Amino acid sequence: MHIWGRNILYIGIANHQNVSDEVKKTINRFDENPHGLQICLGYITRTTYGRITNQIIMDVECALINALQPSHNTQCKSSYKGRTGLTIYNSGCIQETVRK
Repeated sequence: MHIWGRNILYIGIANHQNVSDEVKKTINRFDENPHGLQICLGYITRTTYGRITNQIIMDVECALINALQPSHNTQCKSSYKGRTGLTIYNSGCIQETVRK
């Protein structure tokens, strides 16, 4: 899967932490050169499950990893059963909707 013709390297979450710090840690962890990297941020704005919980955040991350297969992620790539009725609508970087 590509964003604007570029490979997706990693999908992660920055729940209850500074996004800038999490991005820097991730770039360092994978020893990536930050020059030329494009970073897309997403926010969960609503859910039909009543509220946004840590489990829903982890389900969204796992569903995106499974559907988009970024090279630096290892979890959720081979399988993800999903949460019944979970649909992720995107209005930004990734040009498709993920349904599980």
